[in-house]
Amino acid sequence: MTTSSRQDDIVRVLLDQYHELSRQTESEWVSATDVAEVLQVDRTTAFRALHDMTGDGLVEARGNTRNRRYRLDCNSEPFIRWELSQPPATRALSPYNPAVLQAYEPNVTRWLSPEQAKAL
Repeated sequence: MTTSSRQDDIVRVLLDQYHELSRQTESEWVSATDVAEVLQVDRTTAFRALHDMTGDGLVEARGNTRNRRYRLDCNSEPFIRWELSQPPATRALSPYNPAVLQAYEPNVTRWLSPEQAKAL
């Protein structure tokens, strides 16, 4: 899946502005109008890009017509591919948790859940 620069901008808006938009809307779901205002583009332009991104599996949608709301599907394969296509310096940092390493016991504990191991 290749994203356009507008779609990249929308993903960044949904990532970077997540807390601001969710605080304003009191939800993790945002409308095309919310995205259009942040990007300073026409609502129809934002809607079309969000519609394409929904079809690609990058964004989840609920509701219909003007009540339709969107959010990133951060566990989807398209999102992971998108994130890995970005330069490393622009990706979100993953915090280091020393407790994970300290709790690990070789040949006793596992890094992956049985579902994750099966998927791999």
